[in-house]
Amino acid sequence: MLSAVLSLVLAQQGRQIENLPFEMPEAIFPGQREVVLGVLPYRETIMQLIYSKDLPSTADMKGINPPVWDEYPLGFVKWSVKPDSFAGKPCMSLRMEGLFVPSYNFKFKGGTKQVRTSLDVRGVSQWWVTSDGTILRQYEQRMDKRGIRSANCTYGKDSVTVQVDNYGARSATELFPSDMDQLQLQFKPMIVEGKVVMPEKEYLVYDPFTSGFIKRTAKVAGRFNGNYLQLPFEGNHVDFSGLIPGTVKAYISKEGDLVKIDLPHDRYCVMNSTPPGKEGQKVGG
Repeated sequence: MLSAVLSLVLAQQGRQIENLPFEMPEAIFPGQREVVLGVLPYRETIMQLIYSKDLPSTADMKGINPPVWDEYPLGFVKWSVKPDSFAGKPCMSLRMEGLFVPSYNFKFKGGTKQVRTSLDVRGVSQWWVTSDGTILRQYEQRMDKRGIRSANCTYGKDSVTVQVDNYGARSATELFPSDMDQLQLQFKPMIVEGKVVMPEKEYLVYDPFTSGFIKRTAKVAGRFNGNYLQLPFEGNHVDFSGLIPGTVKAYISKEGDLVKIDLPHDRYCVMNSTPPGKEGQKVGG
């Protein structure tokens, strides 16, 4: 499947993309489906991460250039939900990966072209969750120029046992959060069988690399409908805060597919193949 995705990546030349004032944690984006619907089985799926911006008109010695619409592939997010077990308890494993497309300059007669040809895993986020939404385990991995950081967190009734490998420096601790209920609220479903049962929720997510508890909110903000990939989609859009600076908007179809994620700073994620909920349907029907 990755080879097919790579074929979508085009050679680019002369692009200027706005640098972000914060780290973009690509690996967490597809998990918003599970925050809304609960951790339900889902086959491995890939969404493309895209930079998109309307560029204003410019002027030079040759005259006035008209405004243009610019799009540029930045990478991908990949995720799946599969049956698993942890500590003898049956559960579902939600695994998410953020992938980016590194580039290098290829010199040829007449100029230089930027070529992007392979995928590198930039981050991994994995959760083991029971059928009622209770978190059993959390695994995080991040890669950057300095190396690799990883963390394992085991959730008990009123405690979290944490083991961190921070660029080779290892540490372990046990936490006793006073608001364990909010930590365990992350994967409690907001929509069940198409019905909104929890219009809004505020929950906490533990960051083992900073030892901080991040407050996030999810709110069912309305409905959407339209065509994409020559197929009709309709469902709910949900607004998230606390993932990154700014609002993240996730579009989840009535079949339970994550169709698109709107991100701040002219970025978005979108599926690039027929999702599980639409498989077998007639294209254009």
